[in-house]
Amino acid sequence: MLRNKLKPNTMAMARKITRQLQRFNISVEAGDNEDPHLPEQEIDLIIVLGGDGTILRTARNYFGLDRPILGINMGTIGFLSSIEEHEFDAYLEKLVAGDYDLESRMMLETRLFTGDVLIASSFCLNEIVIRSRTAHMVKLKALTGEQLIGTYRGDGIIIATPTGSTAYSLSAGGPILDPFMEAIVLTPISPYYLHKRPIVISAHRKLVLVPITCMEALVSVDGENFSILREDHRIEIFKSDLQLKLVKLKEVDFFYRLLNKLGRSEEPDDGR
Repeated sequence: MLRNKLKPNTMAMARKITRQLQRFNISVEAGDNEDPHLPEQEIDLIIVLGGDGTILRTARNYFGLDRPILGINMGTIGFLSSIEEHEFDAYLEKLVAGDYDLESRMMLETRLFTGDVLIASSFCLNEIVIRSRTAHMVKLKALTGEQLIGTYRGDGIIIATPTGSTAYSLSAGGPILDPFMEAIVLTPISPYYLHKRPIVISAHRKLVLVPITCMEALVSVDGENFSILREDHRIEIFKSDLQLKLVKLKEVDFFYRLLNKLGRSEEPDDGR
């Protein structure tokens, strides 16, 4: 079980969950999401206490284990969480009995090269962001295979998964994608040219980003710093072979959650 150590209330919740699960003879190991020390070989399920950011960090740290994650929302939005903090007692027996569904989410792999030399790699659930850290604009080319998707000049660009389409990409004017789609969204950040708009491509394509001008540009993955971008770099982004598995203890429709969590409607939608 991993908790957000910056939220004091997660400590009490972690102790409560540990006591309840131990009554069912279930072994529980607890740690902080920023410094996890869980016995990787013995993990069957990862419980995350916090918000979406805590789940994103956990997904990245334990992605290679291919273990399901149960998110218990103790943050603000909690878009990726299965249940709220106050609902845990009601769903405890279902969790212990394994009476839940698994929802698979597409993830992306990012690789940073200098020439043919691999410098760094990472996985992401939401997005890869290239953004200027100064008043200088970033200019880069986006390609798939030999095809030029476009040249982007502005504050930067967001490369989002369907899951990430409701996060930073949405705030920058990108479209909302059904999380069960296999697609990639390219959303420019404050583009210099007015005709530059977000574009959606198949996740079966490999995306290559080549910087042209990138003074003081930063690459981040799911909100965490990944690398400083240089003009001799090349970034390759493609769909990972593995998927994140989120535990669903209750059936909540994606579009209902969209309306409820993101407040797209001031009043309940009665269908009229």
